[in-house]
Amino acid sequence: MINLEELIEIFKTTNLTRTEIEKIRHFGKMSYVYLLAGKFAEYKLLKINDRYLWPIFRRHYFLKPSSPIYQSAVSKKIVRAFVSTLREELKIRSSNRGDRVWRELMETLRQRTRLFPSLLAFDDSDFHFCQLQSQKLSERWQRLKKRHRNQAIMRGIKYGTGIVAGIGTLIYISGKIKGSKK
Repeated sequence: MINLEELIEIFKTTNLTRTEIEKIRHFGKMSYVYLLAGKFAEYKLLKINDRYLWPIFRRHYFLKPSSPIYQSAVSKKIVRAFVSTLREELKIRSSNRGDRVWRELMETLRQRTRLFPSLLAFDDSDFHFCQLQSQKLSERWQRLKKRHRNQAIMRGIKYGTGIVAGIGTLIYISGKIKGSKK
Protein backbone atom coordinates (compact mmCIF):
# COMPACT_ATOMS: atom_id res chain seq x y z
CA MET A 1 0.00 0.00 0.00
CA ILE A 2 1.19 3.48 -0.69
CA ASN A 3 2.83 4.89 2.41
CA LEU A 4 1.69 8.03 4.17
CA GLU A 5 4.65 10.16 3.14
CA GLU A 6 4.04 9.41 -0.54
CA LEU A 7 0.38 10.37 -0.13
CA ILE A 8 1.34 13.61 1.59
CA GLU A 9 3.66 14.38 -1.33
CA ILE A 10 0.84 13.71 -3.82
CA PHE A 11 -1.55 15.99 -1.93
CA LYS A 12 0.96 18.82 -1.32
CA THR A 13 -0.88 21.08 -3.83
CA THR A 14 -4.07 20.85 -1.77
CA ASN A 15 -4.93 22.23 1.62
CA LEU A 16 -5.54 18.76 3.12
CA THR A 17 -4.18 18.21 6.60
CA ARG A 18 -2.08 15.21 7.54
CA THR A 19 -5.06 13.84 9.51
CA GLU A 20 -7.31 14.02 6.44
CA ILE A 21 -4.72 12.22 4.32
CA GLU A 22 -4.43 9.52 7.00
CA LYS A 23 -8.22 9.16 6.92
CA ILE A 24 -8.18 8.63 3.16
CA ARG A 25 -5.56 5.92 3.50
CA HIS A 26 -7.08 4.15 6.52
CA PHE A 27 -10.76 4.38 5.67
CA GLY A 28 -10.13 3.56 2.02
CA LYS A 29 -8.73 0.24 3.19
CA MET A 30 -11.54 -0.30 5.72
CA SER A 31 -14.14 0.46 3.06
CA TYR A 32 -12.67 -2.32 0.96
CA VAL A 33 -12.91 -4.71 3.93
CA TYR A 34 -16.60 -3.88 4.36
CA LEU A 35 -17.19 -4.27 0.62
CA LEU A 36 -15.70 -7.77 0.76
CA ALA A 37 -17.73 -8.61 3.86
CA GLY A 38 -20.99 -8.41 1.91
CA LYS A 39 -24.41 -6.87 2.10
CA PHE A 40 -24.73 -6.96 5.88
CA ALA A 41 -21.83 -4.49 6.17
CA GLU A 42 -23.26 -1.91 3.75
CA TYR A 43 -24.40 0.34 6.58
CA LYS A 44 -20.79 0.43 7.81
CA LEU A 45 -19.58 1.31 4.32
CA LEU A 46 -22.09 4.16 4.17
CA LYS A 47 -21.18 5.31 7.68
CA ILE A 48 -17.45 5.46 6.87
CA ASN A 49 -18.16 7.32 3.67
CA ASP A 50 -20.52 9.82 5.31
CA ARG A 51 -18.41 10.50 8.36
CA TYR A 52 -14.84 10.40 7.06
CA LEU A 53 -14.43 10.22 3.28
CA TRP A 54 -17.23 12.27 1.71
CA PRO A 55 -16.35 15.51 3.55
CA ILE A 56 -12.87 15.21 2.00
CA PHE A 57 -13.83 13.90 -1.46
CA ARG A 58 -16.49 16.50 -2.20
CA ARG A 59 -13.88 19.25 -2.47
CA HIS A 60 -13.38 20.73 -5.91
CA TYR A 61 -9.87 19.38 -6.57
CA PHE A 62 -11.09 15.77 -6.29
CA LEU A 63 -13.84 16.38 -8.86
CA LYS A 64 -11.47 17.33 -11.71
CA PRO A 65 -9.58 14.55 -13.53
CA SER A 66 -6.97 17.11 -14.60
CA SER A 67 -6.19 18.01 -10.98
CA PRO A 68 -2.49 17.79 -9.97
CA ILE A 69 -3.31 15.13 -7.38
CA TYR A 70 -4.02 12.67 -10.20
CA GLN A 71 -0.82 13.34 -12.18
CA SER A 72 1.07 10.43 -10.61
CA ALA A 73 -1.81 7.98 -11.10
CA VAL A 74 -0.94 4.77 -12.88
CA SER A 75 -4.10 4.61 -14.96
CA LYS A 76 -6.11 7.55 -16.28
CA LYS A 77 -9.04 5.18 -16.79
CA ILE A 78 -9.17 4.48 -13.03
CA VAL A 79 -8.93 8.22 -12.30
CA ARG A 80 -11.84 8.95 -14.66
CA ALA A 81 -13.90 6.18 -13.04
CA PHE A 82 -13.09 7.51 -9.56
CA VAL A 83 -14.01 11.09 -10.49
CA SER A 84 -17.22 9.92 -12.16
CA THR A 85 -18.28 8.14 -8.95
CA LEU A 86 -17.62 11.34 -7.01
CA ARG A 87 -19.70 13.37 -9.44
CA GLU A 88 -22.46 10.76 -9.36
CA GLU A 89 -22.52 10.83 -5.57
CA LEU A 90 -22.66 14.63 -5.61
CA LYS A 91 -25.63 14.47 -7.97
CA ILE A 92 -27.40 11.79 -5.87
CA ARG A 93 -26.88 13.67 -2.62
CA SER A 94 -28.22 16.91 -4.09
CA SER A 95 -31.47 15.23 -5.13
CA ASN A 96 -34.18 14.25 -2.65
CA ARG A 97 -35.84 11.20 -4.12
CA GLY A 98 -36.46 8.98 -1.11
CA ASP A 99 -35.63 5.27 -1.01
CA ARG A 100 -34.23 5.16 -4.53
CA VAL A 101 -31.38 7.42 -3.43
CA TRP A 102 -30.18 4.76 -0.98
CA ARG A 103 -29.83 2.11 -3.71
CA GLU A 104 -28.10 4.46 -6.13
CA LEU A 105 -25.78 5.78 -3.44
CA MET A 106 -24.79 2.28 -2.33
CA GLU A 107 -24.06 1.23 -5.91
CA THR A 108 -21.91 4.34 -6.39
CA LEU A 109 -20.06 3.61 -3.13
CA ARG A 110 -19.45 0.01 -4.17
CA GLN A 111 -18.05 1.17 -7.52
CA ARG A 112 -15.72 3.67 -5.88
CA THR A 113 -14.63 1.24 -3.17
CA ARG A 114 -13.64 -1.29 -5.84
CA LEU A 115 -11.18 1.34 -7.13
CA PHE A 116 -9.39 1.89 -3.80
CA PRO A 117 -6.95 -1.05 -4.21
CA SER A 118 -5.71 0.46 -7.48
CA LEU A 119 -5.67 4.05 -6.23
CA LEU A 120 -3.92 3.21 -2.96
CA ALA A 121 -1.59 0.63 -4.56
CA PHE A 122 -2.57 -2.40 -2.47
CA ASP A 123 -0.04 -5.20 -2.40
CA ASP A 124 -0.55 -8.88 -1.55
CA SER A 125 -0.34 -8.30 2.20
CA ASP A 126 -3.07 -5.62 1.98
CA PHE A 127 -5.34 -7.93 0.02
CA HIS A 128 -4.68 -10.72 2.52
CA PHE A 129 -5.45 -8.36 5.43
CA CYS A 130 -8.72 -7.26 3.80
CA GLN A 131 -9.78 -10.85 3.09
CA LEU A 132 -9.00 -11.93 6.64
CA GLN A 133 -10.83 -8.98 8.22
CA SER A 134 -13.89 -9.42 6.01
CA GLN A 135 -13.98 -13.13 6.87
CA LYS A 136 -13.86 -12.29 10.59
CA LEU A 137 -16.68 -9.78 10.14
CA SER A 138 -18.80 -12.34 8.28
CA GLU A 139 -18.26 -14.97 10.97
CA ARG A 140 -19.14 -12.49 13.71
CA TRP A 141 -22.27 -11.45 11.87
CA GLN A 142 -23.34 -15.09 11.47
CA ARG A 143 -22.88 -15.68 15.23
CA LEU A 144 -24.92 -12.57 16.04
CA LYS A 145 -27.62 -13.58 13.58
CA LYS A 146 -27.85 -17.04 15.16
CA ARG A 147 -27.97 -15.55 18.67
CA HIS A 148 -30.76 -13.12 17.71
CA ARG A 149 -32.73 -15.93 16.06
CA ASN A 150 -32.44 -18.07 19.21
CA GLN A 151 -33.48 -15.14 21.39
CA ALA A 152 -36.49 -14.52 19.16
CA ILE A 153 -37.51 -18.17 19.46
CA MET A 154 -37.24 -18.02 23.26
CA ARG A 155 -39.29 -14.81 23.36
CA GLY A 156 -41.90 -16.47 21.19
CA ILE A 157 -42.07 -19.47 23.51
CA LYS A 158 -42.31 -17.20 26.56
CA TYR A 159 -45.06 -15.05 25.03
CA GLY A 160 -46.85 -18.12 23.68
CA THR A 161 -46.85 -19.69 27.13
CA GLY A 162 -48.27 -16.48 28.60
CA ILE A 163 -51.01 -16.36 26.01
CA VAL A 164 -51.97 -20.00 26.59
CA ALA A 165 -52.06 -19.40 30.36
CA GLY A 166 -54.25 -16.32 29.81
CA ILE A 167 -56.65 -18.22 27.58
CA GLY A 168 -56.80 -21.06 30.12
CA THR A 169 -57.61 -18.57 32.85
CA LEU A 170 -60.38 -17.01 30.76
CA ILE A 171 -61.88 -20.43 30.02
CA TYR A 172 -61.75 -21.36 33.70
CA ILE A 173 -63.36 -18.08 34.77
CA SER A 174 -66.03 -18.26 32.06
CA GLY A 175 -66.81 -21.85 33.13
CA LYS A 176 -67.26 -20.73 36.76
CA ILE A 177 -69.49 -17.85 35.65
CA LYS A 178 -71.64 -20.18 33.54
CA GLY A 179 -71.77 -22.67 36.40
CA SER A 180 -72.93 -20.04 38.88
CA LYS A 181 -75.91 -19.05 36.74
CA LYS A 182 -77.40 -22.54 36.85
